[in-house]
Amino acid sequence: MPDISLPTQPIGWAQNFGKPLLLYGLPAILLLAVILVSVWIKIKSRKSKITSTLDKVLENEQMIGRILSLRADCKTVLLAAPSLDCLPINTPVQIALAVAQSGKKCLLIDLDTRRNAAARVFDIHSSPPNKPRPVPTQCKNLSLWPAAFFTEFAQTNLRNLVRSAAANFDIILLNAPYLDGNPDRRQIVSVSDGAFVFCRNSSQKNRLSALLKTFECKLLAYCPVPEPSKDNSPQADLSISQTTLSNAGQSK
Repeated sequence: MPDISLPTQPIGWAQNFGKPLLLYGLPAILLLAVILVSVWIKIKSRKSKITSTLDKVLENEQMIGRILSLRADCKTVLLAAPSLDCLPINTPVQIALAVAQSGKKCLLIDLDTRRNAAARVFDIHSSPPNKPRPVPTQCKNLSLWPAAFFTEFAQTNLRNLVRSAAANFDIILLNAPYLDGNPDRRQIVSVSDGAFVFCRNSSQKNRLSALLKTFECKLLAYCPVPEPSKDNSPQADLSISQTTLSNAGQSK
């Protein structure tokens, strides 16, 4: 009878089939896994940023609503923080824009003399020829007192400025991102009717709250600030959306 026993050794193509799979298949699977994990991390990070942005928008809307509901004799609102990373310039600018778009005449007084940031946002570079005065922006109902005016005109008195502005504006916003260490912090608080305090921890909150209480400045709200991200650099916060400014200016 013919010998029909199966071969004890695999034929050549079957013996070599597993080599390419080990050489190329396994690394490809690992690479795909790495790509999928990276995509998942990016999606999660993006969702976190969207949630943070929505929370910020809601917080700003609540502040704006509170400002617009203030009594007529409560015009001067202080936006205070112990340091710049707690109050980037985009926050007071967006609040000022919203107040102006509500139909109220708004003056934003920038006390950030280290950077003159608000003037850079609105692209205001010229100084008044003789006497400093609020500078109208491209946005209807919104004027700006650049921080540079306080250094160029050292005789400028904040109390007199606020008193004069009260006759011409419905709301006066004071941007004070360095209030904790500002040598004029007592005068700044004393001319303010109410304040929003932006802080990262309770010690900062307690220091600024005590300062407000000393001069009977009403605490309108405490705004907790999350830990800074990579995008919260001093330069990053100057990149205000020009679309927002141009849209606001179209209603002028």
